[in-house]
Amino acid sequence: MSKVLGLDIASSTGWCILDDNRLEKYGVITIPSEMNLFQRLKYFENNLNQILQENSPDSVHIEDVILGISGAKTLAYLGRLNGVAISVCYNKVGDNIKLYTSILYEPTLCET
Repeated sequence: MSKVLGLDIASSTGWCILDDNRLEKYGVITIPSEMNLFQRLKYFENNLNQILQENSPDSVHIEDVILGISGAKTLAYLGRLNGVAISVCYNKVGDNIKLYTSILYEPTLCET
């Protein structure tokens, strides 16, 4: 049996829990726009920690930042969110993290 947390990182980050490839739960972490950068990152960290704690996944699959789709400012912000996600998830699932670069879901960095 394998439980996976999937993350689509954005200012409204979509997430889902798959248990043996069946959708169990899903939701969105919506970061309030009035927060400054550091408040946003901490808000995201706290919400992601809560999801991990409530669902205890065995692994995490994260959509990686796709270069060239957005402007530099957006890419920098998404990169920071991805960094928080990788760090928080690593504390829960170790190196059972996969980053995906495209809609084809081809694993890149951190593949075990």
